[in-house]
Amino acid sequence: MRLATVPFCLASLATARFTPHSTSETVHLEKLDTRQAHNLGTLEQNADGSMPPFNYEKLHLTSAEVRALQKKLSRTFGRKWSHYWNLFSFSPIDVTQDHNSPVDYTLAGPDNCKPFPGDAAWPSFWEWQALNLVTSGALIKPVPQTHVCYSNNTGSVDETACETVSENWHGQYWQNSQDDPIEMLSPLYQGMSCQPPSEFNSTVGAFDNEGLCTQGGYPSYVVDVRTVAQMQLAINFARNKGIRLVVKNTGHDFSGKSGGAGSLSLWTHHLKETAFVKHYKSANYSGPAFKAGAGIQGFEIYKAISSYGLTTLGGECPTVSPTGGWIMGGGHAPASGIWGMGADHALAFEVVTADGRLVTASNDHNPDLFWALRGGGGLTFGVVSSVLFRVHEDVPVISASWTFGTSANVTKEAVYAGLKSWFAFFPRGADNEIYAYFNIFNVAGSVTLTMAPFFAMNKTLTQAQEILQPWLDDVKSLGVPVEPEWQSFDGFYPAYNGSFPVEDVINSGVVTASRLFPRENFMNGTQLFEDTFDSITDNLDAGMAVIGYNMAPTLERGGYQNTSVSQAWRDSIGYMITGVVTNMSMPADYLVEQRRNFTNGPMQRWRELTPGSGAYLNEADRMEPNFQYSFWGTKYPSLLRVKQHYDPFNLFYATTGVASEFFEVRSIDNYPDENGRLCVNPDPKLYYPESSSSSTGDTMNEMEFWAAVPEQPVPRRAHKKSRAGCRACKARKVKCDERRPLCLNYERHFTNISACDYDEKEATLRPKCSAASRQVGIAFSESSGLSNKPNATFSRIPQAVAPGRLDPFDARSESQAPDYTVDSLMHHYLHNFAARCFPFYATRQLVTMWWHFVRADELLFHVMLLVSGLDQDALRRTGQSIETRQMLDRCLNLLSTHIRDPIASTTDHTLVAVASLAAVEHGRADMRALHSHLAGLKNLIKMRGGLEAIRSTNPLAANVIYWYTVVSMGEPQLLDITFGDFNRPLHWQSSDRHSKVLTHNAAWTDLRDYGVDTEVTLLLSKVQGYSIGFMAALDHGSSKEALQLLSRVCSIVDELLQQQTTRGSDLREPGLAQSCRIASCLHLFTPMSGYFPDPTLMLHALVRDLKASLTRLLHAKSSHAHLLLWLLAVGGVTAHSMPERSWFVGHLSVIVTDLNIRTWEDMRDHLVALALHDKFCDINSFALWQEVEQKLDMTTQGP
Repeated sequence: MRLATVPFCLASLATARFTPHSTSETVHLEKLDTRQAHNLGTLEQNADGSMPPFNYEKLHLTSAEVRALQKKLSRTFGRKWSHYWNLFSFSPIDVTQDHNSPVDYTLAGPDNCKPFPGDAAWPSFWEWQALNLVTSGALIKPVPQTHVCYSNNTGSVDETACETVSENWHGQYWQNSQDDPIEMLSPLYQGMSCQPPSEFNSTVGAFDNEGLCTQGGYPSYVVDVRTVAQMQLAINFARNKGIRLVVKNTGHDFSGKSGGAGSLSLWTHHLKETAFVKHYKSANYSGPAFKAGAGIQGFEIYKAISSYGLTTLGGECPTVSPTGGWIMGGGHAPASGIWGMGADHALAFEVVTADGRLVTASNDHNPDLFWALRGGGGLTFGVVSSVLFRVHEDVPVISASWTFGTSANVTKEAVYAGLKSWFAFFPRGADNEIYAYFNIFNVAGSVTLTMAPFFAMNKTLTQAQEILQPWLDDVKSLGVPVEPEWQSFDGFYPAYNGSFPVEDVINSGVVTASRLFPRENFMNGTQLFEDTFDSITDNLDAGMAVIGYNMAPTLERGGYQNTSVSQAWRDSIGYMITGVVTNMSMPADYLVEQRRNFTNGPMQRWRELTPGSGAYLNEADRMEPNFQYSFWGTKYPSLLRVKQHYDPFNLFYATTGVASEFFEVRSIDNYPDENGRLCVNPDPKLYYPESSSSSTGDTMNEMEFWAAVPEQPVPRRAHKKSRAGCRACKARKVKCDERRPLCLNYERHFTNISACDYDEKEATLRPKCSAASRQVGIAFSESSGLSNKPNATFSRIPQAVAPGRLDPFDARSESQAPDYTVDSLMHHYLHNFAARCFPFYATRQLVTMWWHFVRADELLFHVMLLVSGLDQDALRRTGQSIETRQMLDRCLNLLSTHIRDPIASTTDHTLVAVASLAAVEHGRADMRALHSHLAGLKNLIKMRGGLEAIRSTNPLAANVIYWYTVVSMGEPQLLDITFGDFNRPLHWQSSDRHSKVLTHNAAWTDLRDYGVDTEVTLLLSKVQGYSIGFMAALDHGSSKEALQLLSRVCSIVDELLQQQTTRGSDLREPGLAQSCRIASCLHLFTPMSGYFPDPTLMLHALVRDLKASLTRLLHAKSSHAHLLLWLLAVGGVTAHSMPERSWFVGHLSVIVTDLNIRTWEDMRDHLVALALHDKFCDINSFALWQEVEQKLDMTTQGP
């Protein structure tokens, strides 16, 4: 059926988020139950760096204690009861140590399912009694809250109790405050088996309950957990009996993960201890922290931590637990705009793993588990007992709310124009650390947007209003009146309390889904923006609501934490939820078809508009296609391996969780819910990495996942006579060799570049050779094209970069784990190095296609890791590390093998590897090796028929080769490689514009008199030429030449940023050389900003650095006012949406006065003289001038 035909009368069934409400009806937290977290106290870190346990964590069991308990119970009750006590034994497999245990896919029930009530394998009455006994009476056999409305449970209906339940059924706080062990906020996925009759009591369709209350998808038994020991005993019981286990605190998950028919549930709601840690210190963090139990809720932790003048991240909904599925799913928050994701703030977890043992997961203990818990999803890797959070000093908050929509004076078209303007505001909001939460409804043709709220943290009222004012001006010009109601707060808790409504829960028949939208979807003036907005309005026109968030929880704002949160979160500035209302009285096949229409209709359109992005796993479509990539991106294979290591028993299962594709719930409703047996899925839909276009290729099975990250090699023991060991270590009788060096002095076995024989071979004489002759076990294909299932894999791990602490398949001890890991190096290459070094149009192509390409060749795989490692060394300014030295040795060994092979030497992979190594040697300043690589590369490319011939079959490889040679030499080397080393002249070099502008060179030649380094001066002269050439190339319509120059500019920016100040050069003018360096980089972005990858992070950092450097210069009272004018203007233009803008305007006003500049024409002449081209003086520069005029109260003259 078409979604547009859904009758809007069903909107009464919509979720709270899909029900419009007035801000005047907001229910604030002080009106709620006054219960707060108890046992609020303080803790001090132990001397060994660990944290003291909570009281309930002190009551935990070890294997020895369980054995002692079993003996005691046997003596008390007799030996005939010994079978029952064995149900609580720990697993003989210690999952923190035994990472090679086979994964068990054999389930204990019939048809390879988990045992279900009524099965022979289902625990007997006495076994349940044994569990109740050892947990001190904590076992509950639960019934749904609304059983009081039905007679089949008690024989009669309790009218008074039923009325109370029915009246409060939509209150999220009421449902949680009732301390009910099984109710969930998504009853649709429980099976609707026991709802208030006033809400749903169907006797027809998929959810026919025949007027009765049944257990449905609710658990069969619950352990009310009050101690970790109870948690351990229940986990051991479920594992040893093979039954399904679920976990619930508040039950907020959109997909109903806290339920499960025929399951035992761990109810953690009463683990509410909290403690403040004044100073916590670890290798990655030093400062205040806060520890909270697994049962804590948002409104409790917000208030508790505010008493210390601090705040942290939690859910937008006050009853969500910050320590449960929220943080393990990543966790977006009202503070995400300024501090990133919730998972970024976890410092440690106390968690009971599937073997029943209580362990700590942190950067220092079980770091692979820690990585997985920070974003990999709840109910997957273990049951969390408590979480230690990083906290922040409280900050002032400004919030605003408003509503606009159709009325007698405002048409629907005008409202849609206002909405379009609002979505175009997203980049500005994201750049200014805003969190905006809003909903849009279309009720019978009346469209309304409600903002609740616009949340600006660490901003003054004036700053927040300035951020929003451009949008207010724009929407006013469209004839849409918007009057924000502004509020100022001293801290986060009062702001949260006074700004966010406590929403109702009305989601019985609503199916929801979500999508993360990158910045490019909201760049006004692009076709992508138009298509994105059309998709949103089409949903509104079809009767669906849209819930939206504008925020940017970037890696930088989260503190560059290494988590398993999807990269899609880091790249997004918009997050949206939509849904469709379903009539639950219809047959199952009708409802499933409607679900598919929704998933494959409007949601598929959103997926097509955001290729390579994803969705939020806690608020997602239960039928999300390729959920593995959608929720975790390329991190999923590593998460799967962590899951297999820590839960080889498949004890934990969560719908759309890691490894859930191998199982299925066989619902008795024939609908995707939790009302049925959990069984092995005979036809799992496997993960595949998505590309920039919809993937239509084959999926990869698990073996193929790990072909790209091969098995751990057998380690070679070092010995005193190791020829690879360094002499200093041998003298000290220390075992040190190239596999595991203890110093930087080890002797490199293969560093002689001459061994790489690049002699030109006759292209027509390329005999095939066997794989054995290549010595690396690679099967190459004659084809250079790409496919979703690569035709070659390799079987060796990169030496010295074997998967480390973040890689769950590493069997080595923590002390032996390397600093660099495959995961971290791969991620750095794609999302940091490539974004800085390659033109914008290639970055997404690299991210989506590079993994397919690189995994097919061992050499290229090693070289990619080498480049990433060296780049990280450079960023850390620590010099070349042991790991990267070893990687270089390994790469050169492999390269020598490849180029001796007539076939392997000219494959796309080898050519890319050689170009990459040329860039490596350029960075290491080994010019002899650099020229050797480039000469060899030209010979190899000539054998292939030239670079264009390669581009015709593999554009990705050709582009990467081209860019690397530009990075190496600062200019293109391979424009016409087929006919020799010939670079064609560029149009701009002989243009009139070029000769005319060069008359301004005097402004720069004097830089040496200012104390600027000679090296920097030479780089700036290149910047002049490239900037001129770029604009001239565009004037001539030569986009190809413009892109060539742009590639050169990338390398110059990199050099400028890394150029060290010559000794003593900054003494006469402190900060001048550095200011010129930074301003020149920013200047490049001015005419070319639309051609670079998203430069937001770089711009913010550079603007702050420029401000700091200019502060030194201004403090020294520099006499070079003309140069200061340009430096301040560059900073002011770039900081147009940043808080630093006012600082630049203020100091620019002083310089303008000193130079007696009175008009825009005077200002423009100065800037053209210094900037060398008039493109700098565009509308952005004029806007800066207008602000200076306002400060000086002068008359504006237009450009």
